Amino acid sequence: MLEGEMAFTTITAITIENFKTISKPVRIELAPITLLFGSNSAGKSTIIQALHYMREVLEHGNLDADNSSWAGEYLDFGGFKSLVNGHDLNKSIRIRVDFLCAPTFFKVYPAFPFPGIDGDQIEVCDIRTEYWDSWLTFCYFFEIEVSWNFKSSSPCLSRVSSGLFDEKIADIVRASSPVHVEGVQPSFDEFLKYVNFDHEVFCSCGDSFLQELVAGLLPDDFLAGKSDVGIPASLCCSPPTLWADNLAFDPEFVEKLMRDRSEVEQADALRKILKFESYLSQLIKGPADILLEALQGMAYVGPIRKTPERHFAPRKTSDPARWATGLAAWDKLFLADQEFIDELNRWLAEPERLGAGYKVEARRFREIDSSHEIWSLLDSSGEADLASIMKTIQKDTPEKKELSLLDLRRNCNVLPHDIGIGISQMMPVLIAALDKKVGVAVIEQPELHIHPGLQCRLADLFILSALGSACSQSPGPDYGHTQFLLETHSEHLLLRLLRRIRETTDGTLPDWHCGLKPENLSINFIDFQNGKHSVRRLQVSEDGDSSGNWPEGFFEERAEELF
Repeated sequence: MLEGEMAFTTITAITIENFKTISKPVRIELAPITLLFGSNSAGKSTIIQALHYMREVLEHGNLDADNSSWAGEYLDFGGFKSLVNGHDLNKSIRIRVDFLCAPTFFKVYPAFPFPGIDGDQIEVCDIRTEYWDSWLTFCYFFEIEVSWNFKSSSPCLSRVSSGLFDEKIADIVRASSPVHVEGVQPSFDEFLKYVNFDHEVFCSCGDSFLQELVAGLLPDDFLAGKSDVGIPASLCCSPPTLWADNLAFDPEFVEKLMRDRSEVEQADALRKILKFESYLSQLIKGPADILLEALQGMAYVGPIRKTPERHFAPRKTSDPARWATGLAAWDKLFLADQEFIDELNRWLAEPERLGAGYKVEARRFREIDSSHEIWSLLDSSGEADLASIMKTIQKDTPEKKELSLLDLRRNCNVLPHDIGIGISQMMPVLIAALDKKVGVAVIEQPELHIHPGLQCRLADLFILSALGSACSQSPGPDYGHTQFLLETHSEHLLLRLLRRIRETTDGTLPDWHCGLKPENLSINFIDFQNGKHSVRRLQVSEDGDSSGNWPEGFFEERAEELF
């Protein structure tokens, strides 16, 4: 990785339209730490569920999702009819995700081989190395539109759009009924409707190399961005909700382009079409795959976490849906190495961290059945036989592991099932924040059942996990790996974040802290009034105070109680 490159894909914005209670487009700007505030039923969870749905579409092609593979039965979608705003099947769900990533995340795809072209001889073109090799960060967006197909009585992916640097690159649309393209049988109902040939990624010295590549091959109205229909092309296989490996033109359309050309001209034209396909696959399918990888690296911790049973057995196979109930966190803890447990204990025990008064202890042991022959050997053996007895124990009895929590105030060990509800609810939040495999932690009510002091100190956990390795006072390599999207009602959490911004500006941070800047924090107030949603990003000054107009009623209860 080059110096200055990003280690993870970072989601920078989500735009939602006609999804559940959100009708008009709503855009939420994200930062390393993003807070979603608002009254109950204002739509905070809807924003999180939009990410769940995007993953279902990208990973499983599940447009009619009844639940989420990311949250299991914990989240009941109810299918497209329940998800579309107002249950109005004439509306289309639109979800757009903007994200940043390094060039090393870039995807390269071969073109789809046509008849007469040997697939092994197709040149794989990398538009990045050929034209953008000096760029350190890509700012993509990927957008889907899901509509109801009345003919098939099922939802369909009616449009896919991609863009770079906030400027659209291409649109692929699905026709609601067969579209006639002159000289071509209507075998495809998907069309490459638009390509922005003037986008900076295609232009060098003012000329579009992509447009020049297919000039004289593709229709002039399409090249000029004025085509009413587009070019028959698909990103999907049959059935249409499954993603293909690349963009592919309709073979009959390509065959039409080859008519009245010599054999040499046909070979040259086909190679140009294949190169065009490969470039567009990188810029349409590529962002979809990068976004999916980011979504697959998310951990969703729901608002009510389960406590492991007294004889809890961890799942050895990863199941992301278990994060929703918090049990995946306990799976992680039971299987974790000592280094992870030591870092967890630093946060649990040290007063300047969480100071929760507990430490995790892992006890390893072997159980021997009372009828095992080893007992008779122990009764009859001398000291010389102890080595062979130990070998027998190791051979016949697998090692087991038991986790307990040492209560530092009472100096006694308790099982996870026996600790207070606040600590048990906080543990999945803590483990998700420290897990280096988690790229984005989406947590509802991280403050659940914990006292105000712990709520404040959770803010420090989020700061260091999100920004630690990016700061000059980095506490170590284990930090700076996670982006946080937090749905919360905690004033204490917010106040600690604002305090750390002020201390970063003043230079009064604790020695162990990496600090926080206003651009690292996105505070969003979601409101629903008169049937309309609104999202306001609340501005923060460098001294940690509110900047601009914060919405009326934001934590007004505090002011009313004090004055």
